[in-house]
Amino acid sequence: MTDSGVRLDRVRRPPGALAFAWGTGVMLSTLGAITAGAASLIRSSTSFEESSTVQVEPPARPTSADGQVPELRYRGYDWNKLAEQVRETPELRALLVNFESEITKILSDPVTRYRRPLSLSEIDPSQLDTRYKQAGDNGELFALAMADCGQGDYLRTSGVALAMYTRLLKREDCLAKCIAILSEFANHAPLQRPGWTAYSPTAHLNASGDGVWLGTAWGIEGVVEMSHILGDSIPEALRIKLRDLLRRELAQISQDWQTKRPWYVAAKVYQTNQWIEPLVAAVRASLFIGEEGVRQDYDLAVSNLGLTLDTLGSDGAFLEGVTYGSMTEPGLFDGIGLIRATGDTRLDRFAFVGSAWKWWFHMALPGQQYVNCFDSRMSVIPPWALRTPLRAMHLAAKIGGSTEALRHLRYFYPDGNESVNGIQYLADVVNLIGQSPSIPTYAFFNTQQLVVWRSEWQSPSLPSTAWSIWIRGGSLLDSHSHRDQGHVSIQSGSIPILIECGSPDYSTEDYDVSYASAAGHNVFQVGELKPRGQSCSAPISISRLGDTGGDVSVDCAKAFPSTKSLVRNVQWDLTGRVIITDTIRLKQPVLPGQELLRYHTGLLDALAVTTSGSTTTVDWSAAQMRITSSPPVGVRTDTWPDAVQKPFRHQVVSIYCQSEATEFEVRTEIQIKRSASVTTP
Repeated sequence: MTDSGVRLDRVRRPPGALAFAWGTGVMLSTLGAITAGAASLIRSSTSFEESSTVQVEPPARPTSADGQVPELRYRGYDWNKLAEQVRETPELRALLVNFESEITKILSDPVTRYRRPLSLSEIDPSQLDTRYKQAGDNGELFALAMADCGQGDYLRTSGVALAMYTRLLKREDCLAKCIAILSEFANHAPLQRPGWTAYSPTAHLNASGDGVWLGTAWGIEGVVEMSHILGDSIPEALRIKLRDLLRRELAQISQDWQTKRPWYVAAKVYQTNQWIEPLVAAVRASLFIGEEGVRQDYDLAVSNLGLTLDTLGSDGAFLEGVTYGSMTEPGLFDGIGLIRATGDTRLDRFAFVGSAWKWWFHMALPGQQYVNCFDSRMSVIPPWALRTPLRAMHLAAKIGGSTEALRHLRYFYPDGNESVNGIQYLADVVNLIGQSPSIPTYAFFNTQQLVVWRSEWQSPSLPSTAWSIWIRGGSLLDSHSHRDQGHVSIQSGSIPILIECGSPDYSTEDYDVSYASAAGHNVFQVGELKPRGQSCSAPISISRLGDTGGDVSVDCAKAFPSTKSLVRNVQWDLTGRVIITDTIRLKQPVLPGQELLRYHTGLLDALAVTTSGSTTTVDWSAAQMRITSSPPVGVRTDTWPDAVQKPFRHQVVSIYCQSEATEFEVRTEIQIKRSASVTTP
């Protein structure tokens, strides 16, 4: 049970869905939780003062380089510098002018986007989580709590964009709208109402509710950033009300960490976005308030963010994958920059800070694809992100990286785009000459048990001729994970060869069956560990990994308890030849006709299946697959849904048992037809 009275074993990850701004577009995503059972598996050897309890007492007061206690002062984005750059830089002025259409839309937004709804009927349609319909008597409670998240997100995206336009172009109509939005938000108390865990008819909240959450974090971010941009342009009476709001919400965050009211604090899930974002909000609020009386709140937030960075590890990987990383890391790196600007360097000593930007580079693949393991709606790089990087990638390079990292970004993403991030990004790199990444074309991320390789670095905005492969194992640190241990994805230019089926909206009826289970991945298919999000160890061992290819093995047995042993070996070279060998020993024999393995091709192209002796060949436009096995196996094909790209359906190759057996060695050789793989964006 959580302190709110909701049974964690009934909280199916994730509990809610909402629309949130993603760059210049809007993506429907779901935000959710890890069960207490999964959370208990998370292990961290933190160097902070953490033992069996969450850090609730601040550590020794930090000092700056000169031995002084850092001043609590908000040193946010330098808007004066940006204004000067806009005046002097034609490219920035052009982006700002082209941003006018987005500002016009915001000016016409109805008041329901930011006025607090008090009933289901008052929720703006764009902020209504339709899963309230499955929540029974909890429906309205859940919908109102999720609307708080939607409105907080509106404030930190549309509100901040409008404030930027007001500051840079002195637009009185924009200022009036900003003040109207902030005036409504000043009356939101609390920023996050209870009910965000009550998505089920059986959920029960006790009187204390379920605690601070993303509505808290995003609302604070919007209030602080808009206040920082607009300054004294906001009427004094409203400024006072907003500071009072920040004091109230900051006190509630600290209290919730001390009482462990939210489930994620009680479970100590340090790496989840739900742990991170309220803490970053506490940093923002305490520095913006800037009074000695909130120093303990500030220190509490910083020390607990240290637990996050220690758990994330030295290789820079975000443990919930690309989509949750893109949501969470912009705030995380913003917070690190704000803390550093006070002279407080406690978080700079964690290796994750300096290595995350490299992980982001490896996550963007040839053919405008992302590595889409974990619950990730982001499989394809959207058109706007061909010109400007994700904000998480931008800030990881700027705050955690170096000028070299920014030069690599400029090479990949040359122009910026018409968004707050796009304008800020171009301002950071406009005087830099792009440089092809000097980091290796391959990486092993130990914390995720993930290997990523490509034949060469190429900008996603240019025609792609490179090919790539990524391979997943499994870690006890996994969350928002799928039953994908041993999965292999291959991309050649614009053409998918083998895919992960991706993640549709969490409300999709067959999400767990068709997408997140073993059936949605290129893995073994007998007796998988359930539920699909239960973390397990599936270590990758590397015999060879370099510029010209690799040879790695994944021990998948714990992901498939039906096996005594299950080892997948994957070998590949520059020519586009991939050999996958599965050595399988089962506890019980499988019967004729039972599926052993499957491969998702990512295309609807017709598959030509022929058998000659002990070898079955599957041929299609992009590749040829040759399958041999001892004992012999059969091959059949079918179509399967995916959430990667249109038409969201593809051919799947299914390898099945022909005779009762407990041991198999299946060799699958894939040869990419490289001549068919060039893409033009």
